[in-house]
Amino acid sequence: MKNRSPVKAIRTKCLECSAGQIKEVRDCVITDCALYPFRMGKNPNRQGIGLGRVPTIEKHEPFLNKFSKSRLSGSLISTIIDRR
Repeated sequence: MKNRSPVKAIRTKCLECSAGQIKEVRDCVITDCALYPFRMGKNPNRQGIGLGRVPTIEKHEPFLNKFSKSRLSGSLISTIIDRR
């Protein structure tokens, strides 16, 4: 048996409960089931984690300045630096 994440194991259990029908899992009416929030194979408690984590220009400015003087100099680097 494969090692699965708990959320993927819950998804498999929901598929078993719904006779293997994905549409039935999506349209499940047993909302008081403890597994209901996890039925789509996603952890609702992690929603939004990892989104919007765009590195800031200030954090990478030394790197950009280093390469702006070397082979990567040009419009791309100046555009990135000018955006701050």
